[in-house]
Amino acid sequence: MTTIRLGSVSLDCSDPVALASFWANLVSGEIASTSDDFVAVNVGGTWVSTVRVENYAPPKWPGGNPPQPMHLDLAVDDLDTSESFATQLGKSKLTSNHSQSGGA
Repeated sequence: MTTIRLGSVSLDCSDPVALASFWANLVSGEIASTSDDFVAVNVGGTWVSTVRVENYAPPKWPGGNPPQPMHLDLAVDDLDTSESFATQLGKSKLTSNHSQSGGA
């Protein structure tokens, strides 16, 4: 029987270096490989890659065009402190209400 495992979570974007740097800093990852069109971030054995897509348009959430194709759920001990840290790294604040319920 063949073993199949998740290789990485890949995020389309217009600037792979900037997006990878954001995620590496946010989740204490390490940038392991970089090119103009692709960056790989090692997050404790899980890989997040960022890939340049020509004419990339960021998703608008909720219900925008283009729609949100995927998202990453993050677990935090302190929402306010974590949000402040992410904002310092360049994240955008959502303008609509979103769930703050705990997840797995």
